[in-house]
Amino acid sequence: MIIKPSRIEELGLNLEYINEKDLEELVLFIEQCIKDELSKLLDQRVLEYISIISVEIVNNTINIAIDLEAGSYITPHISLESILDQVLRHVFEKTRMYLVRNFRKNAESNNK
Repeated sequence: MIIKPSRIEELGLNLEYINEKDLEELVLFIEQCIKDELSKLLDQRVLEYISIISVEIVNNTINIAIDLEAGSYITPHISLESILDQVLRHVFEKTRMYLVRNFRKNAESNNK
């Protein structure tokens, strides 16, 4: 397993309004994004995949960790690791947009 740290990004989220249900919905959203991206990039060549998703709020920071392993029928000249890196980049970008759309600090989020 290769561990690659991701960047820390300030999104201006209003974390005080994020509850346990919101975190569960976020995990489900991330799971669906992983499934969609793997399907888009590997189509029916995916034999199996395992994803472990951790989402927590610590010290007014939302931490998201994703462990993704996959088995696939691909030709030897294609790197499965680079495909999984691309999947994770897309998943984190979609997650960033989801968080900003739903939890950005503004007047509307305060009425949640």
